[in-house]
Amino acid sequence: MNHWKRSIIVLSAVAMLSGLSMVEARADSLDGPPQIARLQFGNSAISVSGVDFATVSVSVRLTDQDGVIGAEVSVDSATGGRTYELIPLTLALGTANDGWWTGTFYVGSLDNGQLRVSNIEAYDTQQNELSADPAASGFDPRMMVTGSDPPSLSAGFSSSLITYGDAVWFKGRLTHKNTGAPWAGIPITVYGGDDPCCPAFKRVRTNSDGYWGVYFGPGGGVPSVALPLAQQLGAVITGPPDAFAKNFRVAENWKWPNVRVRVWATMTQSSIRLGGTTTIWGSVAPSANTAELQRLISGVWKTVVAARVHSTGRYYLTAHPPIRGYLRYRVYIPTYSMLGNTTKTLILHVY
Repeated sequence: MNHWKRSIIVLSAVAMLSGLSMVEARADSLDGPPQIARLQFGNSAISVSGVDFATVSVSVRLTDQDGVIGAEVSVDSATGGRTYELIPLTLALGTANDGWWTGTFYVGSLDNGQLRVSNIEAYDTQQNELSADPAASGFDPRMMVTGSDPPSLSAGFSSSLITYGDAVWFKGRLTHKNTGAPWAGIPITVYGGDDPCCPAFKRVRTNSDGYWGVYFGPGGGVPSVALPLAQQLGAVITGPPDAFAKNFRVAENWKWPNVRVRVWATMTQSSIRLGGTTTIWGSVAPSANTAELQRLISGVWKTVVAARVHSTGRYYLTAHPPIRGYLRYRVYIPTYSMLGNTTKTLILHVY
């Protein structure tokens, strides 16, 4: 949502050598923030079926002696539905002092229920701001959406646990929610990230059984910025071109993959005398902060030494075995951005 930048510039009085001073450049506001004079939807009721969508207008009459320069409204469900859209308005009739500001939004079958305007924001030339629920001013029109044959869009990953750099399918199925029957030939766009500003990675269509899928790996046809996969993905039936900007989707399903870091390790020496040392080194991707060397002690893995990971992902850890025998070591990579991971067990013979 694009907000108008608001700042108040105040020119301070500056004493001049002559004893004169500057005055405030901006004229005083003629009144306060814009006022709501009327509010209405273009339709009192509308019906939408399946994966179709309908366009609806919303208009608010605003009065302000200084002149309104911008406005937007929020439309959401009054009956517990999914709807929440942000609609920029433009002056359609009248003047900036007394005019009708109008915008359009979209509804689909999943928006079944009653809609209302939950907030109006407007600004005038003197930077006075209105931000209020119009019901507080006595304006609370409702619009009824009757949605039939709604879609059900599933999405998920082919593996429940992904090691960073591995290829994976993001896939699902589109069906008629009420009957479970497949929905064929419908375009599904896969987006990266959970923000509407983020790029579309690939668009596919459901097959005759309603299934769809995108391969995130070599030859999958996704852009290089999408690989290796380590971000949220969304399967979306998008609607009109400006739908994302207004927070509308016909249907959507977003999923986070469970991605763990990729790590490997090796020993410079696998057999040493008691009192000696050996270096365990390897690399991790993506690079992490710390690598921990753990030893299996009485059936429990315990960290015995830690070291910083270089920016290249390489790490070096020195083992100081305290006893003789065949000792089991591994490297553990703790991380906050994704799941941690461990290497395979390394056996060190101490004699």
